[in-house]
Amino acid sequence: MTNLESAIQSSNARDHRILCVLLSVALVASMIPLFVAPEEAWAANVSEREPNNSVAQATAMTLGATYSAVIASSSDEDWFKVTLPQAGKFTLSLGHNYKKDYGRWDVKLYASDKATVLHSESWWNKSTGTDSFTMGLKAGTYYVRVDAGWTDIVGETYTLRSDFSASPYWEEEVNDDANAAKSMTLGASYSGIIDDSSDEDWFKVTLPQAGKFTL
Repeated sequence: MTNLESAIQSSNARDHRILCVLLSVALVASMIPLFVAPEEAWAANVSEREPNNSVAQATAMTLGATYSAVIASSSDEDWFKVTLPQAGKFTLSLGHNYKKDYGRWDVKLYASDKATVLHSESWWNKSTGTDSFTMGLKAGTYYVRVDAGWTDIVGETYTLRSDFSASPYWEEEVNDDANAAKSMTLGASYSGIIDDSSDEDWFKVTLPQAGKFTL
């Protein structure tokens, strides 16, 4: 093989390698939208699913997603359900852009039995923005009911969002008596919230032997 033939063969091999690299880059570039698209979907609001006027028809909520909904009439109720994979800190937020001197959304959180009210809140529309409440809950499915506390908000859009952070160091409602007390680990710090004037949070701690105890 002459020097010229060797140079041509080497050049062809190099061009082939460059072509392979360019094809690989082009393939990766063509796949980028497949990975970007879900992020755009996650950022979008989700609408309630009517009819959801009873606990049996509750719209299932995805944790961290924002849902838009409307109370269509004075007798309309919007029901949602949220499932927590384990115990931890739960926050429910309601937002709106409607402002008037009168009108409010009434919000209730129910336990998995669909009857026990864990939290009740009335959020007025005298100012726009977001209201929220936080509490410690056990793993399980919970239900949220939203209705019109005043007819002024009928037909106005509101948003609802549920957020959750798993943690063994939060109280776990319902823990309103000694039988439902939350077990504490010595040396660990726990968080809790007195939900209303009648709420009680119970905890229990086991001491391995006699000695000095500090709470």
